[in-house]
Order: sequence, then structure tokens, then C-alpha cells
Amino acid sequence: MKSQLSAISTIRPQIATILFALAFLTIVGQDGLAKEHPTATKPTGPLLGHVDSRQAYVWYRPTTAGPLTLQITDERTGNSQRLVAEAKEEHDFCVTWHVPGLEPASRYQYEIFRGDEPLASGPSYFIQTAADEDAATRVSLAFGSCASSTDHFDVWQRMRDEGIEGVVLLGDTPYIDTTDLAENRISHRQLLQVPTLAEMCRSTPLWGTWDDHDFGKNDSDGLLKNKQTVRRVFQEYRALNNFGQDDEGIYTKFRRGPIEVFLLDPRWFSQTGPSPVDAKKTTCLGDRQWSWLLENLKSSTATFKILATGMIWDDKVNSEKDHWETYRHEREALIDFIGREKISGVVLMGGDIHCSRALKYKTERRIGYPLWQFISSPLHDGVIPGLNVSHPDLVYGEPIPNVFLRLTADSTRQPATLVATWIQMSGKKLHEVRLDSEILTPAPLAPDEIGFTSLFDGKTFDGWEGNKDWFRIEEGAIVGGSLEKKIPHNEFLTSEKEYADFELRLQFKALGDGVNAGIQIRSRRIPNHHEMIGYQADIGDGWWGKLYDESRRGRVLAGADDQQTKKVIRLNDWNDYVIRCEGKRVQLWINGQQTADYLEKDDSIEQVGLIGLQIHGGPPTEAWYRNIRIRELDKE
Repeated sequence: MKSQLSAISTIRPQIATILFALAFLTIVGQDGLAKEHPTATKPTGPLLGHVDSRQAYVWYRPTTAGPLTLQITDERTGNSQRLVAEAKEEHDFCVTWHVPGLEPASRYQYEIFRGDEPLASGPSYFIQTAADEDAATRVSLAFGSCASSTDHFDVWQRMRDEGIEGVVLLGDTPYIDTTDLAENRISHRQLLQVPTLAEMCRSTPLWGTWDDHDFGKNDSDGLLKNKQTVRRVFQEYRALNNFGQDDEGIYTKFRRGPIEVFLLDPRWFSQTGPSPVDAKKTTCLGDRQWSWLLENLKSSTATFKILATGMIWDDKVNSEKDHWETYRHEREALIDFIGREKISGVVLMGGDIHCSRALKYKTERRIGYPLWQFISSPLHDGVIPGLNVSHPDLVYGEPIPNVFLRLTADSTRQPATLVATWIQMSGKKLHEVRLDSEILTPAPLAPDEIGFTSLFDGKTFDGWEGNKDWFRIEEGAIVGGSLEKKIPHNEFLTSEKEYADFELRLQFKALGDGVNAGIQIRSRRIPNHHEMIGYQADIGDGWWGKLYDESRRGRVLAGADDQQTKKVIRLNDWNDYVIRCEGKRVQLWINGQQTADYLEKDDSIEQVGLIGLQIHGGPPTEAWYRNIRIRELDKE
């Protein structure tokens, strides 16, 4: 430093001033710059982090290092306890006190001291613990994403006015877009110093996860360099019960009355290795978070279980990869786990897209009830109408600024209720979804559905093979053909597995003039050819419900009078097909009416093979297939 100052003294004063400043910045560095930022010169907080029925976390950032004392006083008994923590420069002076041993449904005043000097004290500084987990109670939480640190402060006041008892930030809260240590700290301070947010969170618990803009940059993933710095600052400026496991990730969970919220981390592990559900595909959650989620979801006793993540659970339909459609293999495996374990009360929560939406997925056959997704975004005023895309399961969608979601669960009612309300900063109620514990409980299978397994997940071609130029997935169905162009020849999408004795159930819809299609059973592909050989349950005018022998005997083997069958056909709409193969007997039903009953007399005809979905060559037509499920009779 001395040699630099000596050189400076020989130069004109104006230049000397500039060079001195440069020398000072070189010595002080980025941490020094962060301390000199206006947000660093005033205290931040205090605020409440994780609070449950037995413990609480209190967070505070003073402006200097040294010991601080938190005093907690039980309002009912007057008993107090004092906890000491050290504000250290290496943690940007952030302090978190863990307060165990609290009583459920109780209120405690708290004060913060430096020595005998009170730094935070007064009636607005209090902790209200949650009721016992099994107690009948009512709770309201606010969920939001994409927040401004410089404007729209009234959105936080609106949350408070709506009686919110906890706030859950779903990411981009705040916007940072860098892994720089100083800039991360500045951005977190700016958000937590928003007056209305700071005042609310003195007594209202605050939870959160991150999304791309507070993890690193737009569409960032786990390959981000210097992500450890981002996690370090997130830990400094949040007071969660835990931050992931083994110094990786920030996933956590909390319970408030009948609600348990699982705050997932879709960034830290994404793209970093193979998926725990499919080693050929990349992961989103990673092995440890995946195991943590399944274990805790299965053991949860909460009436309602909220799976919350910054990313939305379906497709953003843009050029970015940060949505759950990119990782649909993990999403679908999760849904299958929910169904297999008969887990009730699951609701999906997302943010990110600067639109508010509600989607009701048709998962009744997979998990026993419809799976809902609630999307809450943005808290600021920047909307993206182009991301409010159409979707067959969309119930509500609007690109509206300054919105949060109030989620209210009430277990004092029977059945327990769950009400989601999208609320604008002005107080306007935009939309409401009312659910209850009965709606979100797996319905018992009808006796005639027991033992059936789904062959199509409604999303992917997993378990099927064929020419994807002529087969696609749309609205949860497999669609063969096209209404725009002629079909050059017969095309088949076939199961990868063979079946012998079984009952197959599915729904079909036939569209277009002259449509011809069918379901192959006990069939095989003809080598080096587009055709299949075997029995076909036929579809189309003049063919409804007939059993045809495709590419073998080339004739109808059995079938009812077409005029009688047409009476039960729902044209251009969904119809139910039931196909039963047992021994040498093949039976067909459409919409409950039997159309064919055939007993094979030729011992040379094979009674095992693939299942195939056909679209016939010819004019522009389409055959839609969905809800495909099978029960193997030899396994009963």
C-alpha cells in the first residue's frame, strides 16, 4: 500500500484521486463493496423462519459483529429463556437462533439485545406456534414467486390483510442472476428490507426455495459453476429447519395443521447425473432428494400434501428446459408411486411463468383421484401472456400482475377442506378452487377393475413401439393417423410385451370420413413389412365390433349385425371396448353390448402375441386410444 501511495503523490491531484480509489478497491475487494452497499449499513429483520408446534427459528442481521441475545417470553406463564448467538463477518453478520421446547398453539414475545441495548422489541415481535399435528385446526398459507425488491410492496401488505399465517416463496425471490458472493448478499438484503415484507415476517413464518434467477441465471441447472456460493448465501439469509442433505441442495419440508409442504429443489441436482428412475435419462431431483421425497411423502400423516417447486409441473412450451416435462420420467414415476402407495391429498404447486393457472389432471385411474396443479406467479407486475398456453387439463389461467395464492386448509370440518384462492394486490379475488379430503382420497376400485394394469401412461410411448410419423400423443391419448393428409398404408403401434390370456379394456374415438382402425390381439409384426398378422377387434363403419383376421385368413371371423351395433356407437366421441381372450375363445364388447364371440377351431393358430393399435391406410382419418389397461387371466 505504501509504495502505491508514494507513486500517487507525484501525479496530478485529480488522477491521484482516481488511482487511490482503484488501489482501495483492489485491497478491500468484493466483500468490502458489499459492506458499503446501502443495504449493509442498516439492520435487516428480525424475521421468523421455520415455525412448527414445538420449535421456531428467528433470524436477524445487524450491521456489526458480536454476540447477540434472543429473549423468548411465554405470554401465558411469563417464563423467559435467553439464547446467545454470534454475528460473524464471515456470514455477513447473519444470525439464526433455534428455539426448541415450545408448546403447541402458544404465543411467545421475543426481543433481541446487544448487551443491555434492545435492538428489536415491542408487541409486533412474537411467535405463534402451530397446533399439534393431529389437532383439528384451520391454517392459511401464501404461496408466491417472482418478486420485486424495489416496487409493489403492497402485495405483502395484502397477504397480511388476508390473514396469512405463513409465507412460502417459490423462487425468483429475489432476482439475482449471478453467483457473485457480494451481489447475492445485496439482493437478499434488498428483498428482506422491503418494509411491508419485513413488518409481516416479524411474526409470520417465512419459508422458501429457489428458482433459476435466484439460483444462478435464466434456465440454470446443477451444472452451474460456483453454485456453492449461492447456497452459502441462501443459508445465511433463510432460517429453514434444514437445507437439503450433506451440504447439497436446499430441499426441506414443514407441517402446519392439516398441511404438509414439501419444498423441492429442482436446480441443484438437475442435469448432474442419471435419473434414479431411468439411468438412460438425466435427473432433476437427484438420488438423495428423490429418496427423501418418497420416504417422507409415504410416511406423512397430513391430510393435504403440497409438492412445491419453482418449476411448473407440465410443459412451458418454449425454448427453455426448466419445467417438469423435461424430467417427465421422474414426474411420472412420482405419480405412479403416489398411486401405488395409495397416498391421499397430494396437490402440486409451481411458479416461474408469470401467469396464474389451475390444472386438473385426469389421474383417477392412476392414483384414484384427480391431481391438481396450482401455479402462482408473479408477485411483481411483469406478466408473460405467451406462457399461458392451452392445455387439455387447464381449468383457469390468466397473466395477471401482483398475484399470490392463499391456500386454506380446515380440518375442523368433515370432510377437511382445502381452498385455493388467487388474490391480486388490490384485494380482487381472481379464481378459487375448493377441494376436500374425500375428493383427494383414492377411490376404491370397482370390483370389475381390480387386477387391471395400465399399458399407457397418458404422456409417453413407454412400453410401445411403432412409426411415430403416424402416431402421436395428444390430450392424454394415443392418436393414429392425420386429418390433414392421406395415410399411405396401414400403420400399427404395438406393445413391447406379448400377452396370451387376458382382458383388455380401452376407450377409442374414430374421426374422419371413411375411418377404419382396430386393435390387434395375439398378433405379430410381419418381418420387414408394415403389416401385422393376427386377430383384430375392428373399428369403422361396416366393421364396428367385428373380429377380423388381419393378413392371415383375411376375413371376418365373427360379428354382430352392423345396424344393431351402430345403435350403441357414439360417433366422433369416446367409446368403450372390452376384449377378452381366454384359451381359444375371443369375445368383444362395445359400450357394454357384446359384438363378437368366437371359438378358434384351427389348432395351428397361435394364441399369444402383441397388442397393436391400428390406423388403416386411406383417406385423412384419425383413431384415438386412451385408458388402455389389461388384466392377465393366467395370473389371477
